[in-house]
Formats: sequence, structure tokens, C-alpha cells
Amino acid sequence: MNLSGNIGEWSEVYALFKLLSDGVLYQGDKDLNKIKNLIYPIISIIRDNVRYNLDNDDRKVIIKSSNDDIFSEIPIKEFTENAEVLLDKIKSIQASKAKKNKTEKVGRAFEVPEIQEFRKSTKVESIKASSQKKADIVIVVHDEVTGFDPTLGFSIKSQLGGASTLLNAENPTNFIYVITPSIPNEEVAKINALSMQAKRLEAIADQGSRLSFVALEPTDGEDSIFECNLVNIDSSMPKLVACMLRYYYSGKASSIQKIAELMSYDNPLHFNMKYHHSYYEVKIKRLLTDVALGMTPQKLWNEIYEANGGYIVVKKDGDIVCYHLYNRNDFEDYLFCNTKLDTPSRSRYNFGRIYKDNGNQYIKLNLQIRFIR
Repeated sequence: MNLSGNIGEWSEVYALFKLLSDGVLYQGDKDLNKIKNLIYPIISIIRDNVRYNLDNDDRKVIIKSSNDDIFSEIPIKEFTENAEVLLDKIKSIQASKAKKNKTEKVGRAFEVPEIQEFRKSTKVESIKASSQKKADIVIVVHDEVTGFDPTLGFSIKSQLGGASTLLNAENPTNFIYVITPSIPNEEVAKINALSMQAKRLEAIADQGSRLSFVALEPTDGEDSIFECNLVNIDSSMPKLVACMLRYYYSGKASSIQKIAELMSYDNPLHFNMKYHHSYYEVKIKRLLTDVALGMTPQKLWNEIYEANGGYIVVKKDGDIVCYHLYNRNDFEDYLFCNTKLDTPSRSRYNFGRIYKDNGNQYIKLNLQIRFIR
């Protein structure tokens, strides 16, 4: 049976083949370049209860079950060859999408029959890790500094298709603001009729009104798990993110890095800047890191990292770099320099319009974080 998936999903299979072919993980810098002196030799990879042990002496991969039964032994060169075939297929699909060829319908999901037999022989029976887990792949690496062989979970992000999300929009990612003073009803109708969110916020400001953060949309009708999670990261985090959203939806900036720069200059949270601390950058980096490694809007967050290794990025040219928690600064810089705020569907998540509740006027702004590349 052939499997079907989108570019991002097939990228996970490609990453498995490519890593087994390369035999090492390269640490990346904030610009996705390899740091040549930071290399982690791969001992084995675990995916869907199948273990792939690298035997570099005999140049083969020993494939075992969770009970340590041997399924097969396959030369490394076959992983190299099939990784190249899969990469070429993914690139051709992406090129077809980019050209928008009207004579050929290019769907989101596609099959790769060219690697079907090899995929079966390597026990790859799914092309995507469970959506309930942050770790898409588990790798045992050798740390040449400590001499240890840690088992680490990595989340895989691919640049082969469209930019992926770091934090998906949901109703619980709606931030609620009270509008003061209230705006006349006839003006509210005009503002809500505007198509662009930046124009709506500009019109609110033109009325002499301002937005003040109140709370996040409740998860279960009463309280917000996401707000509690944000407070668990930093007590000022809900207000900080609320400020970020105001900057973004006002049209001032979209990249996380630029928003942080503007906030550092304006200091909307009135931090003590006497000693020029980079409060906003530091706090935002911590938010991005926790989101990347396990924090979600609807699940209680106790800072237990599911992707305890970090991120693996499949670059546009098919090369792979990793961001390892051992090198936390590189990981944080990568997230900080390569993410932006994005606008999800306003109708689906019911935000962006002025509404009335108990005599007060409110507006919701939704948080979604996406990779720039």
C-alpha cells in the first residue's frame, strides 16, 4: 500500500533517510549555517517503535523491533540513494505548486511510489509522527565533550514546503482587550466593516480610545490554561504577549525580532531600563523556546520538554542542521531570528471585531507564530 502525505510529512521520512545516510547531526547557527566544530555522531534513531542502529564499520543500518528482534540489515548507500529520490520528488511537487500549473491539479497530499519498496523494507509504515507529541524523531547521539550517549527527542521543521507554524492559532490563543472610552455604536459598525485589522485599530485610536489587556479567552468557560502556562513561564508574559499583538495588528512589525526591538525602545511594560537590560528579548526567547519544546495552549505546562533534544531543520537544499539544547543560545537565536506573528482566519477564531459584554466594549486579537523560512 502506498502512503500519501504533504511536503512537511514526507520531509520527516526524508530526514530519517538523510540522517542515517549522513551518520551525524550538525549544529546550526541563527542563520541556518552549519557550525563545523559542533558535530554529533549518530548511534541510532528510533521512530514508531523501530530502532535504526548505525554500523559505520560495515557501512550498514541494522533495523530492529522494540523487542530487539532484527528485521533487516540495509547498506547505508541505499538510504543515501532513496533520500535523494525522495528529495527530488518533494522539490518537483513544490515547483509545481509554485508555478500553479492549471493543467495539472497539484493537491496537498501526494504519493512517492519510487521509494515504496525501500520504505517497506525499512519498516517506515507512517510518514508523520503523532500530532500529540512534540518529538517527531528520537536520536541517540554521542557527545564527544561529555562522553555520554544521550537519547534525545527532536521536532522536525522543513523548509521544503511553505513556512510552518511554531504556535498554531486556537480559540484559547485569543487575547481580550477592553476598549476605553467606549465608541459610539454607529462608529463601531463602520470600524467592524473595515477589512484590514490595522485599519480597525487605527480607527479605534482615532476615536481617542485605547486597548487595555484584560485576559485570555477561557479554555473551559471559566479559566484559561494558556494564560496560566504563560504566567508559569514569566509572571509578566501575558501582558508582554498582549503588547506584541498590539504592535503586530497595528501594522508596526511582524517579525518577532523587530517587534522586540520596538518594545525595547518604547518599554510599554515600564521595566527598569537604567542598566539597559534586554528584558523583552530575553522573555520572548524563553516563550519561543517553551512553545518549541512542548508548551501548548490547552495542556497544563510544567516545563517538561517533550522535544528534549531540540529542533531539526530540513533546509531548502535538503541539507539538515539541528538546534541542540546543549547549545541553548544558538537554539534561542534561531527561533528569535526566524519567526513572526501571523494572522489566522478571523471568522474561524472569532476575533478582530468590537463587541459588547456587560456594558463594556471589547476586541480580541489572536496569537499565531509562524516561521519566516
